[in-house]
This record gives sequence, C-alpha cells and structure tokens, in this order.
Amino acid sequence: MIENSMLLFDKEALHFSEKKKDPKQILESADLPIHPRTFDWKLLQDPERIGKKFEFSDFKVMFSFVLNLMKHQEEIGHHADIYLQHRSVSVEVFTHDVNSVTELDLEFAKYCDDLFSDVGYHFTGSTA
Repeated sequence: MIENSMLLFDKEALHFSEKKKDPKQILESADLPIHPRTFDWKLLQDPERIGKKFEFSDFKVMFSFVLNLMKHQEEIGHHADIYLQHRSVSVEVFTHDVNSVTELDLEFAKYCDDLFSDVGYHFTGSTA
C-alpha cells in the first residue's frame, strides 16, 4: 500500500476518533457546519471492506439503481457484493487482490452515492 496515498486520510474519515484536539489548531474541519469529507459508509472487517445500505421507497427506483450499478461494475472491472432485501440494497466493496479497502473502493462508494441520488431524482424528483 502506498504510504502517501489519500487512502490513509480516507481511512481515518471512516473511523470515529476520540483523539484530543490540538489546542494550537484554530479550526478543525469537524467543527465546520458541513464536514468536507462526509462519508457515511461503515468500515467492516474480515476482510476489511466498506458497506452501506440504501433504502428505496419505490421498486422501480431500486431496480434502476441495481441495474445501473451492475452495468458500472462490468464497465470498470471492479465488483461489489450486492444484497437485495425488500426495498433496500446493501453494497459491500473491497479490493480482492489486497483484501483491503483501496482508493478504487472509495471511488466505487462515491459512484453508488451519486447513483442513488440520480435514480431517486429521475423517478421521483427527489433523492430515492
């Protein structure tokens, strides 16, 4: 793993930390009204992966999300585990070659979040 990678910052964003604030620091990003690196995916273990559950109010929206997500996976050659429940889809992703979360997985997570917003807006005029 590349030590100077942005992944190290992103992994820290996944964990809730009770580190003491540096009194010399004027303002931490967590103190801002909107955190610049909001990341609501959960960090899971064995193997290390990130996961999120997407809830849908409409079957057509859920179907469109899954169909577009599967198409995207094939296009980029990076595949997540997708679990379907009634009106919800759970996605878990990690890079199998290293059994860990990489920047590729974080990009995949962003795509999922963007797709969720897009399909909701397309079908209902608001997020899913």
